[in-house]
Amino acid sequence: MRTFDLFHSDKTGEHYTTVYNNQKTISSTEELKAAVTFDHVAAFYCENSRKNENFIKSNCIMFDIDNTDSDNAADWITYDKLRADFSDVEYYIVTSRNHMKVKDGKAPRPKFHVYFPIEMIENIEDYKTLKSVVKSVYTYFDKYAADSARFFFGNPTAEILHFEGSLSLTEYIKNNQVKLPLETKPEPKPKKEKAPPPPVITPTPAPPKNEKGKIMVSGDGKGDLLYSHKLSSNNMETEELELSDDDL
Repeated sequence: MRTFDLFHSDKTGEHYTTVYNNQKTISSTEELKAAVTFDHVAAFYCENSRKNENFIKSNCIMFDIDNTDSDNAADWITYDKLRADFSDVEYYIVTSRNHMKVKDGKAPRPKFHVYFPIEMIENIEDYKTLKSVVKSVYTYFDKYAADSARFFFGNPTAEILHFEGSLSLTEYIKNNQVKLPLETKPEPKPKKEKAPPPPVITPTPAPPKNEKGKIMVSGDGKGDLLYSHKLSSNNMETEELELSDDDL
C-alpha cells in the first residue's frame, strides 16, 4: 500500500479557505476518512497557502467525477467502470457530499472523488502535465483536473473505498504507452540550408579610346550610346565624337 499526503483546514464546505495547515499522511481508509471530513488539498504549498505559485510538491493526484455530462444512467461512470479502466492501479474512492442526491433538479447519480497515490513530483509543470494527460485520455474526469491548486470540500459522512493495485497511476500511464510531454525528448531542430553563393557579375568593358583619349561613339539623339563605323571603299574609319552632358 502506497502512502500519500493530504492537507486539510479546520472547516467543511468553506469555499474561500486558502490555508490548509493540517498535514495527514494516508496509509489506510481510516486515516483518509479523518482527513476528508474537512476541506482539503493534495499538495505541499509554501506557508500552507493554496496557490499555484506556492506549489512545492505532491504525491497524490485527485480527480472528481460528477456524471453531469449525461442524464442517461447507462452513461454514468460507476465504481465498476472506473475499475475496468484502472484495473491494476491503486486508488481510493471517497463519495462527495451530493453522491446519489438530487441536485439542480437532476436525478441522483454517483458523485465521488478519486485519489491516486503517485511518486513524489516536485515540479508544478510536470504535475500539471500528468494531470492533463490523464484527463485527455479519461475525459469523464472533471474539467478542472489540471489545476494544481485544486481543493475538495470535506464530507463527514463519506464512504471510503480502497482499490489495491500493483501500479501507480504514473506507471500505468507509461505501461499503456501514453506519452507524457514531460518525458518526450525535444525534436531536433532542422538544419539550416546554406545560402547559394552570390552570382558572379562580369563588368562591362569600357568603350575603346583613340590615340587622343576620346571615346569613339555615335549618339542616336535619345541618350543611347552606340558604336558607329563609316565604311569606305578602301577601309573602315571610326567617327570621333565629344560627349556632352546632354548626351549622357
